[in-house]
Amino acid sequence: MARQRTQELPDLGILLKPRGQLMLAVEDAVLRGKEWESASMPVAAQIAARIAGAITLNHIEAGKRLLESDIGEILHVSRAPVREALRILERDRLVAVEARRGAIVTQPDARELRDIFAVRTLLYSALIKDLLAESPAQLGKVFDEHVKALEQAMNESLDAYVLEGFLLNFAVFDLSSNLVLSDMLKSISLRVLRYNRMAFAAHPEAIAQSIRGWRELRRAIAAQDLPRVLKCVETRMNTSRDNAIRAIETPEHGAPARRKTRAA
Repeated sequence: MARQRTQELPDLGILLKPRGQLMLAVEDAVLRGKEWESASMPVAAQIAARIAGAITLNHIEAGKRLLESDIGEILHVSRAPVREALRILERDRLVAVEARRGAIVTQPDARELRDIFAVRTLLYSALIKDLLAESPAQLGKVFDEHVKALEQAMNESLDAYVLEGFLLNFAVFDLSSNLVLSDMLKSISLRVLRYNRMAFAAHPEAIAQSIRGWRELRRAIAAQDLPRVLKCVETRMNTSRDNAIRAIETPEHGAPARRKTRAA
């Protein structure tokens, strides 16, 4: 007999639906550094990527329980690859595994988001500083191409804009020869993407503010003005942080958000 779904359990049917470009980009990010052909990709990695996309787009909400048996049933796989997939998601702090409840989709509170963005700002600033010294032409080219794409995307749809911003960041990360730093930034970007998307959805005016920040950073990089670049990075990160906090504290229904499972 099928298990009756409770409020704690998500509708896993979303895992079987066609994926858009943003979800596919998130899936690729989860698989970072792994260049598998689709036919040879480990089943656990495929499952983790699919669930990560659903979490990031808020199709599977914070606080929901992910049961190995339910995931295995809907995807027609055994529990072993599902268990490994949940470990991959735990690596990126998208789920937290609790002794009695299993895997829970995480959501940081405002204090934790401030901590996450403080680390993100330090790491992003360090990476940009290195790139501006080592490969300014490549960095400038990435910003030229992607900011133009952002300007087009902002007139298309929310997800188009979020996708281009996500791709811009990952293109910058991929320029770095410091793989540890790059991987840490990619992991953090996955964690905060869903909150930035929620903020843009709730407050569309934030998109105009966001594109202004990208343009200012692009101009500072073109001028190779390091103090100005670092100031732009800090301003952008602070704005993203404030928007993310606003997103989790003011859900769509207008009531204050409940405290969710800790992300760290």
